Amino acid sequence: GTHGKTLHLATGTNEVIKARRGALVGTDMNATAALARACYSGMYGTCHQCDLAGSCMCGTSKSGHSDMITMDQTRWGGIIYVCATYDPYITVAWAINICLACINSYLCMARCKTHWLKALKKKQRPLGNRIVRIFGLLSTSSVSLLGLSVAKVASVSSLIGIDFVPSLFFSLHCVLLMVVLASHAIHLTEGALSTQESTLGRTRIREAVAREARYMLLLCGFCSPFTAVPMLGAVTVVAGLHSETFEQIQLLLFNGGVVLTLVLLLLSLSFGSRRMNKSVAQSIAALKGSLAIAGGGVSAMAEQARGAYGTPAEKQYRPADLQVIDDELEKLERMQRKVQTSTKKILLGGSFVILMLIIPSCMPYAWNRFSYIFPINLAVGQIAYTYQVVASFAPAKHASPAVPAASSVATATANLMRPATQSV
Repeated sequence: GTHGKTLHLATGTNEVIKARRGALVGTDMNATAALARACYSGMYGTCHQCDLAGSCMCGTSKSGHSDMITMDQTRWGGIIYVCATYDPYITVAWAINICLACINSYLCMARCKTHWLKALKKKQRPLGNRIVRIFGLLSTSSVSLLGLSVAKVASVSSLIGIDFVPSLFFSLHCVLLMVVLASHAIHLTEGALSTQESTLGRTRIREAVAREARYMLLLCGFCSPFTAVPMLGAVTVVAGLHSETFEQIQLLLFNGGVVLTLVLLLLSLSFGSRRMNKSVAQSIAALKGSLAIAGGGVSAMAEQARGAYGTPAEKQYRPADLQVIDDELEKLERMQRKVQTSTKKILLGGSFVILMLIIPSCMPYAWNRFSYIFPINLAVGQIAYTYQVVASFAPAKHASPAVPAASSVATATANLMRPATQSV
């Protein structure tokens, strides 16, 4: 009987132990399942598959390496929130920027050399020439973008606003491009006013250009810290002061500063271009009047418009003085078209960049998508701005004779008008 009671107690004890073990196993399974479901879901998006620590599992082609606000916080002991970037696309986008930067760097250096030699021939200081300075800064800006693009292609984990090297190249490129855009606006203003030297006077023109330069200097000084914010972000990471909150602040500060800078610079460029076109239009009208008088009145100009001088074979029989004025007229019309075309492309490209910064900045869900936006904006900037500046200073490709100075045109006009005066 005693043996039976002992066996019964042992059997009951075993059943209790098994029950407890089953309960513990069930609890562990529930805990594991709870951990597996604890993937990130918030303002940056939703992770649908993560490990036990809650870090999103991205696979081979995706990652959490996003510029400015990185979703991969593992280097600081955190997790991968979401897989925000498709790495092959990012690599291709920056490879395109490498090609564009190589082309623009070569063209800018070539233009800089050309104008440097021109300044030396005129016995001028090359660094005192604004065009030389524009292309010098533009060359440095293009080389900086080339360095940034190479760094991004070499490693997708090299992030703007986080890592030192890409942040340095990116900030340098943005600051230099802003200075070049300001210098270009000053150059347009000076070019527009120089055609009115006989009416405004050289002193008033210098004062107006100096005012424009002071405004641009103030603008660049105010906006430069905003465009250099990514460099500050990289410095905080190096100093061990990394903060996710600062990442958000630096993104909004940079985007807001760049948008403000572009709006003000594009407005100045637009006003300068309009002023330039107005001055050129007045000069064109004056030269057409000179041709009308030299050709025997407005009726002669009407005949010319109908094709009396329309063919190249007939143009070569024009009087030499008349040809001088006509060459100057063609030069001004060509310059007017070039300024209008380049300015329009610059304004369109700048407007595109502004929209690409404003719209995502208003949507926190898109804050980790700037790894896509930055290479697109930089490529648009190279095509719509850098190349347009290079093209606007390109040497003429036509075979017409050298354009005479304004005094030569005036002399030719006077010579042509003299017979008409004597005949009256």
